[in-house]
Amino acid sequence: MYRIKQDKRSIQSIEWLKSALWDLMLHKDFIDISVIELVSKAQVGRATFYRNFDTLEDILRLHCDETFEQLKKFMIQYYEQNDGDETVMNKTVFIKPFLRFWDTHSIVIQRLIQAKRTDFIHEALSRTIESIVMLRAYADDELWGRYDYFIAARSGEALHVLLHWIKNGKDLPSDELADLVTAQWQASLNLKLQV
Repeated sequence: MYRIKQDKRSIQSIEWLKSALWDLMLHKDFIDISVIELVSKAQVGRATFYRNFDTLEDILRLHCDETFEQLKKFMIQYYEQNDGDETVMNKTVFIKPFLRFWDTHSIVIQRLIQAKRTDFIHEALSRTIESIVMLRAYADDELWGRYDYFIAARSGEALHVLLHWIKNGKDLPSDELADLVTAQWQASLNLKLQV
């Protein structure tokens, strides 16, 4: 669990700890990093670490949560800018802004993969999708009565596309990948079973 205080000193200490962890992860596996090593690298005391975090994984979770909050803001802004454009909204309602964001913010995903904590990504992604859906869905719409299944399906698909893309070194430009995935999803809906 992380505990974030809003005073300037705590915010600075947290930034030093996050930066030090990223630096250490460039040279070591996450599992081999100790709190003592981290606070030494960050030049803060152990008490400072434990005042803000319970474990090293809490730093990863904090960075993940902060980045997904940025994603949410980015996607809401994208929707607001493209709300009247039906072709944009029908074709790329989620995947295009999602991949555009991660094209420039993928370091947090890379570090979470390295630390074998993709579960943090999934949790944050599910919360993000839920908050975006609730902003855009009509509460009285029968379709959204059990939106939890939509969240599960959408977050699972998006997570696996994102992880595969990152593991492949982002081998396609984000918009090209978004168009490809959208076309594949559309084609899969149009498949007819051959008997």
